[in-house]
Amino acid sequence: KLTPRIAETARVLWLVYLGFTILLVTLLMLLHLGGLAPQMNLFNAVSHAFTTLPTGGFSPQADSVAAFSPSVQWLIIPFMIIAGTNFALFWLLVRGDTDDFLGDIELQVYVGATLAITGVLSVALYLGAAPSLQLGGTTAGVTENAIRQAAFQISSLLNSTGYATSDFAQWDVSGQIILLFAMFIGGSAGSTGGGIKVIRWIVILKTIKRELVTAAHPEEVRPIRLGEQVVDEAAVRGVLGFSLLYISLLGVGAVLITFDSTRIGLEITTLEAFSASLATIGNIGPGFGFLGPFGSYLEFPWTSKLFMIFLMWVGRLEVIPVLVLLTNAFWRR
Repeated sequence: KLTPRIAETARVLWLVYLGFTILLVTLLMLLHLGGLAPQMNLFNAVSHAFTTLPTGGFSPQADSVAAFSPSVQWLIIPFMIIAGTNFALFWLLVRGDTDDFLGDIELQVYVGATLAITGVLSVALYLGAAPSLQLGGTTAGVTENAIRQAAFQISSLLNSTGYATSDFAQWDVSGQIILLFAMFIGGSAGSTGGGIKVIRWIVILKTIKRELVTAAHPEEVRPIRLGEQVVDEAAVRGVLGFSLLYISLLGVGAVLITFDSTRIGLEITTLEAFSASLATIGNIGPGFGFLGPFGSYLEFPWTSKLFMIFLMWVGRLEVIPVLVLLTNAFWRR
């Protein structure tokens, strides 16, 4: 709880959000004025700031952020990471609570996962996991480009922004699997990112660890802790229930998309169907194959598109509220 009143808390969060938006516009324009971003005029700066902080990922440019210089790409990376962070934490930072900010377990895992997966993908790209492309250039043996392409794609897909600087639909399977893993994680609670969310993954992993320890030592009582705080068992059950529903919808979506596409003669691989389901329920945008960052969902039958609209809606509203609306119990007096 940031402030005693909800209205004041909402105002604080809006100020944090607005501050980052203005900062990004300013920095992009400084790059332009300094000759490091010739195409980054005021319209492009505002447009990209307006779709970076909300993790929208829409660009006025057909080539997304690949249309801009490496300097622009490096600048947008940390702002995508910020967009996937709990905005309440930044208010703690403004108030001078540095220890609470740095000690937040979700922030530590979110940033740590971003850096770790970026490191793995950087090595894969450096070793040749991506061909030489018109958009994205050559990463094999080129250290800076391998790191930049890895950092940008991971920062974008992990928190569901959806920007791209390379056509990763043409990467080797090894690189795509790493991206798929990142897409599963999601942003932080209290951020604009989609997906399952980092805090839920922490609870899930801690619950699995507890069950393994309990199986070996049945007499031991081990509550789930986030830092110094004990997580209520009802909250743990809620996390597990949400995650089960999310993954079930994801799987059902992949199967339905596969069968519906096959029905009209559209060739689609398992990876493409799965990425379509994951990209829609996670509000990510791009997938793999013809659904890549410079492709589209145009070829899908209208029935699949309707179902993917449903997945986007359910995913953005955190699944359970939508499913509750569909139950008889909700509508009974």
